[in-house]
Amino acid sequence: VVAWSVAVVFIGSAFVVFFREPNRAFTEPPAFLGPLLGIVLSTVMISLVREVDRRNRRAVLTDVLTGLGNRAALDIYVRELLVDSSKQNAPIAMVAFDLDHFKALNDRFGHAAGDGALRSTAEALREGLPAGGGLFRYGGEEFVVLLPATDQAEAERVADAMRLRVAQLTLEDWPLTVSGGLVVDRIGPGLDVTDMFQRADAAMYDAKEQGRNRVLVGIPSVMPLRGGRSFAIAGSEHAR
Repeated sequence: VVAWSVAVVFIGSAFVVFFREPNRAFTEPPAFLGPLLGIVLSTVMISLVREVDRRNRRAVLTDVLTGLGNRAALDIYVRELLVDSSKQNAPIAMVAFDLDHFKALNDRFGHAAGDGALRSTAEALREGLPAGGGLFRYGGEEFVVLLPATDQAEAERVADAMRLRVAQLTLEDWPLTVSGGLVVDRIGPGLDVTDMFQRADAAMYDAKEQGRNRVLVGIPSVMPLRGGRSFAIAGSEHAR
């Protein structure tokens, strides 16, 4: 905006000079036009460099296949939460989602279809994401949702609504479903996102073992990752 404003000023000044004294406009240009041109060019270059930097930063933080944030974007999202004083000690929920039977889907339909399934799943999850939440492709067929200022009851509602959105999708005759693991912690200096993910991931695998297409709530603190501390909040009894 600044670059274009300066450019408009320069062009306007040049036109004023040209129309007032057209014979001298090119042979004896006013002294101020040279420095003004330099300012315009410098401002435009700075603006272009910033735009390139912004696009490069976005590319580094974006998963190419799905358009979601990647793991680097997840790290930045968490760091920003930790320095936001307004969110200190507020609850934060994490949901780890994994696309069910993804290997079998790839084997049957091919990797291009698998990529399409990941894109469709990402879009369905994005549509169910509340304002202020973060959605990231963690790797492979796994997605991570972060819900700041969200207690367990609300996180359970949101996670299951997102699961149901995916369950409406099909790839030819193959229904797409996700299994999820949910944990809730508190935002603050002691927040260990790696531990949160391990617990959410463990609950997600428990969900797969219990039939898939469901979300389970994981253990509330650092404890052995498996062992029956999860419980179902929702799910189909007819998962593939």
